[in-house]
Amino acid sequence: MVGRANPPELTHSSPLAVMPGMTTELIFHGKDLEGATGIWTGFNARTNILSRKDADHKSIRASLDVAKNVPRGIYAARVATGAGVSQPLMIMVDDLSTVKEIASNHSRDGAQAVLPPVAVDGAGNGTESDFYCFDASQGQWLTLEVVSSRLGYAFDALVRVFDEKGNEIAVVDDTPGLHGDCRLCFQSKQHQRYYVEVVDSKYSSSARHKYRLRIVNELASTHASATTDPFHATSAELNLINSDSNMSKETALEVVAPANLQGVFRNAGEVFFYRLKMTTGSRRRICGITRSEDLPTDLLFSVYAPDGTLVASHDDAGLDDACFHFQADQDGDYLLSVREVNGCFGSDYAFRFSVTEARTGFELSASANRLIIGQGGQGLLPVVCNRIDYNGPITMRIDNPSAPYQLVNGVIPKGQNKTLLKIIPSAELTPGDLRTIQITGYGEDAATVSSSHLQVVDEVRSLSPSLPYPPIELWDQLAVSIANPLPDFFGLRLGADEVVFPRIVGELYFTVHCVDRLAGFTEAIVVEAENLPPGFKASGHEKPVGNSKNNEYRFQINGPAQAPLGKHSISVRALGSFQGQRKEVVINDIPLRVIEPLIVSLELSDIDVEKGEVSMIVKATRFLPRAGGDRKEIYLKLKEHPDWITGPESSSIDVGKNDTVVRMAVTASQDPSERKGKIVFTAETSVNGQTVQVDSEPFEICFPPANDSSKGRLK
Repeated sequence: MVGRANPPELTHSSPLAVMPGMTTELIFHGKDLEGATGIWTGFNARTNILSRKDADHKSIRASLDVAKNVPRGIYAARVATGAGVSQPLMIMVDDLSTVKEIASNHSRDGAQAVLPPVAVDGAGNGTESDFYCFDASQGQWLTLEVVSSRLGYAFDALVRVFDEKGNEIAVVDDTPGLHGDCRLCFQSKQHQRYYVEVVDSKYSSSARHKYRLRIVNELASTHASATTDPFHATSAELNLINSDSNMSKETALEVVAPANLQGVFRNAGEVFFYRLKMTTGSRRRICGITRSEDLPTDLLFSVYAPDGTLVASHDDAGLDDACFHFQADQDGDYLLSVREVNGCFGSDYAFRFSVTEARTGFELSASANRLIIGQGGQGLLPVVCNRIDYNGPITMRIDNPSAPYQLVNGVIPKGQNKTLLKIIPSAELTPGDLRTIQITGYGEDAATVSSSHLQVVDEVRSLSPSLPYPPIELWDQLAVSIANPLPDFFGLRLGADEVVFPRIVGELYFTVHCVDRLAGFTEAIVVEAENLPPGFKASGHEKPVGNSKNNEYRFQINGPAQAPLGKHSISVRALGSFQGQRKEVVINDIPLRVIEPLIVSLELSDIDVEKGEVSMIVKATRFLPRAGGDRKEIYLKLKEHPDWITGPESSSIDVGKNDTVVRMAVTASQDPSERKGKIVFTAETSVNGQTVQVDSEPFEICFPPANDSSKGRLK
């Protein structure tokens, strides 16, 4: 069966959360959900599809029976059909019961009454605010939190709290560490009713402006109510070491790698100290873990040698936590200090960091978190690596040996940084099958080279810019689904049969066309030049030529100016994605010829039998840098000619011109049948200050031409 359906897409769920230890019925909204075959979740739950389709295939009903021990947090879910698997949708596991926002809560008088602890699923409506109210007793602490960007939605919450007289008692926009979401805590001074206003701070509205308002009857620290835990593990499993008395060099806590440590900056100016016993040449890797846990803490690490010399100092890098390694150049105790770079403090400013032995290694990544494979075909996954002091081969394997897939092109060769990984499923897998796999890369020597999981989170981040730290199961778990196969949906055609590289100029250009597109496939393709000679690089092909409707791609090939003359063979590979499935087209054995930056060709202009004259057009094809260059004079010499022709010993093609006419005389001959032969010209000019000399291709000539008593032509 040939598939022509789009893979499913998910936009949101109703409700936005499920409860641990409970069975929750919810609706997945999106499109192309007809014939759903299964639901995958990043948490322990039994799933059951209650209704596989509606009239327009934009929703399905399902039940999720969530295990009781699933920690509160944000996780991912996917839906599979016979056309593939959806991108992940974020779902919260929450111990609060959920109520829906009512439609008439856009004023204080129409405020929706709720009974904490509770969560409300709402949606932004542009400039209109949503109001909620609840009663609180004197001295009661309450925490209000809006979760939206951490679920991948676009609502940018601004929250205000008013007392029953209309006085504003608390307001919060973005809370540090919550990536655009917000949280506030306040204490009720007396028994009274409170009103909560929730509005999008940008006054914008769309189908993606959804939020979850959590109201809890307690004072919650940032860490206690963090909705994302990248470890999904207990402190015991992490082997965490608490540090709270090591705030001087004298009380520095001794750390033996590997170790995970945590603490809280409770007071202004606090600095934590740690002692690492190291030998000359040993290395340590230190990684902060704060922003990835929704913590606002911004760590600054400093490392001092036994003699007090500063060895390393490292802050974060953009959205990522600080992570670095250093090497000991002497034996002794190295001192590590950890501080909050902005001087912030309080119960919210908790931190974690790890200390491990630093080894040579690499990092593997792919810009896809799902792979849809047509039944009987193969999945294509471009993989790139970032090498860290390691240049050897990298072998990739699926962590579960019994997974029904085989890897091809699973080795990144020594010194290279990418491969097109091919994942071939077992023949018995049918459309709708969905599994997740983890792929790990290994170096030559496991004792000295760190292994690395293939990271596949980049696509999730690009699809949801407000979600810099997606759930941990999306970082290195690749969703693989089987779908009805697609026919070949595009082809390739070269703009010329041969690619020529003019030495001295050092650059060439050639064109590749995307052809034979299947109806409906209009997307750009990814084109690469492969097997280039040593020292050659390709560029300029990353995007299609404007106004070409994604069908024309131009390569610029740069290479050594003194590349030796000769022939090479290169390849062009293209990847295209249609309805979630990737296809590749390869053109092999493309001739690439290194030539001088000048080609001379001959053409017969005229033969005058009566006057005994032959006129030749000498044409020059010049190669100049794209940035420009002088079209110098070309000097011509008659290198080879038959005895019955005489011509000027030298002539030229003028500056800026590309051709000239050379006239030659024909001598008398008793036997006209002998007036046959070859003509060759030698041409010489200057390109980029270097002398270039080439010969024309031999031109076959006869005199007089057959069947012509006056004007001649090539026989």
